[in-house]
Amino acid sequence: MSGYGCRPCRQTFRLFRHYQEHMIHSAAHHYCAECDRDFVDEGAIQQHLHYLDNHMVCPWCPTTVGSLRAHNRTHHEQCNQCSRWCEDLVQLHHHFRQDHWDVYCTPCQCMFANPKALRMRGFISQSALIQHFEADTCASGYNLADVDWGFSQHVDTGELIVTKKLIFPAPRLEIRVDQQGRNSCRACAKSFRSRGELFAHFKSPKHKNRGHKPYICPWRQCGKDRFYSLSNVLLHMEATNCGEHYKEQVNEMVDELLENVAHNT
Repeated sequence: MSGYGCRPCRQTFRLFRHYQEHMIHSAAHHYCAECDRDFVDEGAIQQHLHYLDNHMVCPWCPTTVGSLRAHNRTHHEQCNQCSRWCEDLVQLHHHFRQDHWDVYCTPCQCMFANPKALRMRGFISQSALIQHFEADTCASGYNLADVDWGFSQHVDTGELIVTKKLIFPAPRLEIRVDQQGRNSCRACAKSFRSRGELFAHFKSPKHKNRGHKPYICPWRQCGKDRFYSLSNVLLHMEATNCGEHYKEQVNEMVDELLENVAHNT
């Protein structure tokens, strides 16, 4: 049978226009109709289209255009970091998350000048940044349990400031009401008027790891060496001379934790 064949898809088309429509609209191809070339991936064709302005076919719109560059400016979105064109804002933000995660804040949908500016946006210190995760106030959904697990299992593997065996999954909240109608905490003697107050209390670092203090000041001569949370030990190091001895190591670990946050949210 004569015609135009697509080897990767094992399809044959009688007419060239049918073959070209397949190449343009198939997710398996990255095809430039103007040059009749199929590229290895999306990045390759984007680079090809970026440097040649005489193309007439938009890779997303089923139509030919007079000027691809003018058409893109009107109908599509361009990355201000690498100049790549995306079909729409949804694809643009996906591109930001995948390729520029080190300078892009997913919850805020904001691009920052450099990784450090992203890490410290709106926070006066590392401890404040980590504490907003632990308090479950970050729009990313990253919380105390995620900080404990991510830091102990993937970041501080040498246990410089965390003891892995003292990290436990978040306990299950069981609400009990006492004779006065107050909501009692099963882990301690405290009681609260509302379930919301009890819930906030129960989610605190003090109850997260069965009362243990898994975090430790890396300077062993320190008198106050055990802490309930990562933000607590960071705050301690910021407020004392302890941080001077391990500042570079701890900064690298916090940066690694934030990279994990960016990849997992």
